[in-house]
Amino acid sequence: MSNFLKIIPKRKFVLFVGDFVLIFFSLFISFWLVRIYLTVPAATFFWLFIFIPAVLVIVLFLNRAYHVERIGDFLYNTNIFLRSSLISWGILGFIFYLGKGIIPGLDFPRRVFVVDALLVLLFLYLWRAVYVQIISYPRFHKNILILGVRGAGKEIAEEMIIRPNSGYKILAFIDDTMDEKTVEVRRKDKIQNIRVLSSQDNIQKFIKDNNVDILVVADKKQESSFIISECREQGLEIVSMHSLHEELTAKIPTKYVGNPDLNLNITRLNSRPKTLFERALNIIFGCLALAIASPFIPFVILVIKWNSPGPVLIHQKRVGKDGKEFTLLKFRTMIPDAEKLTGVARTKKNDPRVTKVGRILRKTHIDEIPQLINIIKGEMSWIGPRPERPEFVRDLTEQISFYNERHLIKPGLTGWAQVKYRYGVSLEDTLEKLQYELYYIKHKSILFDLIIILKTVEVIITGRGAR
Repeated sequence: MSNFLKIIPKRKFVLFVGDFVLIFFSLFISFWLVRIYLTVPAATFFWLFIFIPAVLVIVLFLNRAYHVERIGDFLYNTNIFLRSSLISWGILGFIFYLGKGIIPGLDFPRRVFVVDALLVLLFLYLWRAVYVQIISYPRFHKNILILGVRGAGKEIAEEMIIRPNSGYKILAFIDDTMDEKTVEVRRKDKIQNIRVLSSQDNIQKFIKDNNVDILVVADKKQESSFIISECREQGLEIVSMHSLHEELTAKIPTKYVGNPDLNLNITRLNSRPKTLFERALNIIFGCLALAIASPFIPFVILVIKWNSPGPVLIHQKRVGKDGKEFTLLKFRTMIPDAEKLTGVARTKKNDPRVTKVGRILRKTHIDEIPQLINIIKGEMSWIGPRPERPEFVRDLTEQISFYNERHLIKPGLTGWAQVKYRYGVSLEDTLEKLQYELYYIKHKSILFDLIIILKTVEVIITGRGAR
């Protein structure tokens, strides 16, 4: 369960479950309100009590309804709820229209849906109003002391102040190297002045007076400090900066971790039953996706050929699992021989080498359809770090710590970094994406893969991350 809640933060999970229960309850009330019109028992539609809430919460998820930081924003919620309702009931109406005559009595629930749509909106608004009050109650916050101000200490403080609904409240730093009694922590538009204590202060009294719950160890030089022993004696939970950073950001702060801290568990990643199961799923869903896409492929080929001369497919060497190279397939989106003048180069914003049709293919990710063949061949997986070109890998391995660790698993068609971070070509962008990729490798699971697939759908719909 703890691993599950690392992937889905507790507060988002509670909000999600609350939505599902209330949507289920609203449907039950809707059936009860219009029962005098029923020509068949409500029990006939029992499957709807799972199907309809499932569709609604998935659409809410895709519309970013579980962005907890903005949960109290009325206009933000209104925009999401109205958009989600229109999409959800449009999907459901289409399904029920097609199913009419196949499933007995399926034409009946339309009367229920009008009532249910109104009740769902009402319940979601009320639930969020209650939820905001609950999470703002002091009892549901954990009070924190941070050992060490500079570097890691300040960074974890910044991550907390931009997430006021995370459930953590910083009370003070502990640092003997600081002369100041307060330190300003600034991130984006958030500013907070935080008290600085030293080992000469009465730490025990401060802990008792302020009901401190957690000591975050951000300064590794002080890991053997008597302060940690003192806090442990007071019943405080002792956590490392990087573990709390992971929980807040869903990425691993590579700048502040060592090899033991990564804990990527190679044995678990290479478990034979899991490997065989993943391979079977890749083949099954790869073939299915290719079959679904095949009617559209001739049209894509014609459009590419019409837009510019040259080959339809490009073949590029990429680095896969364990550093082995393979040939990645893509629909061509650039002018022919684009790299003759520039050499091997990353795609940049408004890249003049990209054709007009190529921009559309990239925006919709249609250019990546041929990679289904790479998945079926076993060179790639559905989920994983995006495969990089050997020329870039050589440089990045020298410049970025732990970069080679991303090759512990097969590269993917989509991944955690792709759904969490914008497309970027700088060294800073690559480092940021690596932190997400390592987090995925550490917490890799079927549940995590499902979340990434849902978020990938959101990215494709909204066009986020396209280049």
